[in-house]
Amino acid sequence: MSKSIRWILTGILAATTMSLGAQTGSGKVSGTVLDPSGQPLSSATVILLKAADSSMHKTAVTGKDGGYLLKKSLMGITWLQLLLQVIPKNSATDFL
Repeated sequence: MSKSIRWILTGILAATTMSLGAQTGSGKVSGTVLDPSGQPLSSATVILLKAADSSMHKTAVTGKDGGYLLKKSLMGITWLQLLLQVIPKNSATDFL
């Protein structure tokens, strides 16, 4: 895993808070995705996975401030995954 991805994942874990509503049986996961320099990353996809089978439960896309919110999330053990595609300025990419 590259060093910058490790920092991004560390930023997610450090900035993520989990608030669980015991009476409703659901919770929420929110946080901010930051790059290694501490700047927010917009348009990153955050995925909440069930730990038991790694199936996708919820997704969110970060806003301009790098923030995300996953409402009505599962209670219990879950995993967060980040997907981010970076295309350098003044470059082109082919989409199939």
